[in-house]
Amino acid sequence: QKVVSPQEFQQMLTYNQQLITQAANKILSGDNRLSPLREDKQTTALQYSDFLPIMQFDAMLPENNYRNLENLNKKAFFEKLNSTNNEES
Repeated sequence: QKVVSPQEFQQMLTYNQQLITQAANKILSGDNRLSPLREDKQTTALQYSDFLPIMQFDAMLPENNYRNLENLNKKAFFEKLNSTNNEES
């Protein structure tokens, strides 16, 4: 059995393209705030980066916030993806 169908894969690609475009627009408008993912209290996306020293991310500063990673099953993931796409349309 396939992990995702070709249609689901296309939905994921389309959504990723939207996220990339949003990120580029934010950067071009001067918004370069960091908001790394946090899986749990001990695991963050920053721990895998070679660029941690230059990011200067300090969770104690009010302008630096983590985004918490949601643990979604496949059905919930695509429901959320579809609702997000419908809100943006």
